[in-house]
Amino acid sequence: MRERETAVSGRRIALIAGASAAAVLIFAFLWLYGYCSRKSSDNLPGLSYAAEMEEGERNAAVIGYRRAQLEDVWGKPDQSEEREDRWKLEDGRLLCVWYDQEGKAVECRLDQQIMKNLSGPPGDPAGTE
Repeated sequence: MRERETAVSGRRIALIAGASAAAVLIFAFLWLYGYCSRKSSDNLPGLSYAAEMEEGERNAAVIGYRRAQLEDVWGKPDQSEEREDRWKLEDGRLLCVWYDQEGKAVECRLDQQIMKNLSGPPGDPAGTE
């Protein structure tokens, strides 16, 4: 009878150890998946680097980031509207980002138009650079 109890408790220990190991592996996999797939500010390219990327590559790199994350990495935009931000690049071009209702980037485009007026209304010579 003692041998049977020992065998049962040995199986029970093996079952508990196996279930615990499986739970740890599942947790590790889910954590790793979540860590690698989330949009972290650490993975966001710099403003000038993003401007040099091809459009598809730039969109893949920027889409899904929150507005605040872009501002943390790129600084405050030069122009901002409800669902659009524009950063002026050193060469005068604009990097434009559009957002959805939750404030996540849905499109990022480089505008060749030079931003001439950042500080005043259109036609105001004081606001022209």
